[in-house]
Amino acid sequence: MADLEICGLLQCGPDSQALAEGKAKAAASVLHLERPFRFVTLNVRAVELIAKPGKSRQLRACLRLDVMGYLQQRRGFLGCVLLTSHGEPRLNLILSFWSREEQAHDHPWENSPAVRRLVSPLADVCKKVQTYEAALPTSAAVLLQSLRARAS
Repeated sequence: MADLEICGLLQCGPDSQALAEGKAKAAASVLHLERPFRFVTLNVRAVELIAKPGKSRQLRACLRLDVMGYLQQRRGFLGCVLLTSHGEPRLNLILSFWSREEQAHDHPWENSPAVRRLVSPLADVCKKVQTYEAALPTSAAVLLQSLRARAS
């Protein structure tokens, strides 16, 4: 079985794909779904930043433009999602997606001098950093691909 490739970037090896397909088929039979879901495995670095009072909008703009530009230059970077809390707008969670676990785990981009220069005037604290393995349904990956193509 060939590697699954989505968006020209995301890859899932045959062993992990077969395991995911087996679990998806089992779930589909229990839930009586017509088609099982297929997943792409990603590596995620989650960084939680709290904006300084009155700096929430500026921090979000900085994360969207400047930090995203910095991350796009990093090897293995696939994309990112910025979440801002409705209840606490100073709270921002950046989910950066990486092709390999080591890239997500061993490269603390939030501590790089370039990012610190950009973010330190706007953020009070980097509250939490975690790394994860994420299973993204291929339908979501295809949606992301079409959104990326429209944005270009």
